[in-house]
Amino acid sequence: MVGRTRTPQEQPRLWSQDMAKVLCIDDNETNRFMIGKVLERAGFTLCFAPDGESGVIAAKAERPDLILMDIQMPGIDGFEATRRIKADRDTSEIPIIALSAHEVAEKSEEIAACGCEGVMSKPLDFKKLIEIVHALISAPSDGAKGSGRGR
Repeated sequence: MVGRTRTPQEQPRLWSQDMAKVLCIDDNETNRFMIGKVLERAGFTLCFAPDGESGVIAAKAERPDLILMDIQMPGIDGFEATRRIKADRDTSEIPIIALSAHEVAEKSEEIAACGCEGVMSKPLDFKKLIEIVHALISAPSDGAKGSGRGR
């Protein structure tokens, strides 16, 4: 239809994940908003944390299927938050994608060493983000890859 905006119920879903849960840990409110809108439209349920400390708590409380982790945040940064999440047996299998405003090549070793399964540069390519989230949630669990917890 021309001139009519589709309602959220009419919007096509890019992936059907039966509402798999994604935790977005980012101190930037605009980033959280944009990631939330894009992934909700793609069929995911979102929860959010504005910093690393509350992100670690949210990971344990929410038990998401995947975490999007900003690397540079006040307080404990994304590296330390990831290490804490991976050190907890209740959350260690949750795949984490690092989000970095820095050149990814500069941080790739440190990102991999702290336990992230993937990394994306900001500004985000949202189509690629959806593909990566889908792939990690759908991947079979082998202790190092996706959780295979897609519902």
